[in-house]
Amino acid sequence: MKNNKGNRGNQAGNDRAPAKVYVVGNAGANPDNVVAGTFLLNNRYAYILFDTGADRSFVSTAFCSQIDITPSTLDHYYDVELADGRIIGLNTILKGCTLNFLNHQFNINLMPVE
Repeated sequence: MKNNKGNRGNQAGNDRAPAKVYVVGNAGANPDNVVAGTFLLNNRYAYILFDTGADRSFVSTAFCSQIDITPSTLDHYYDVELADGRIIGLNTILKGCTLNFLNHQFNINLMPVE
């Protein structure tokens, strides 16, 4: 997905880029390939949903306080469609999170979602 930083718009004619996020246990969600489990995120156990159809990586705002990274503000918004069909605008990101997946560490950026 483009981040629309260069052209400052998308096909809908606004300055928001589209993204999707799914919620575990919501019957209305139709994810592509999903794997879920408990993994270490910044040395804290987190229940993580890996979805091959998601455009970005998200984290609950409740969990953000446990990973001790100050959010950064982006210069653009992403329109994110939630599993219940609502669309919210996000412009914050937690940069430099560390995901431990099968003893391999990956640096990831996460967008906080309530």
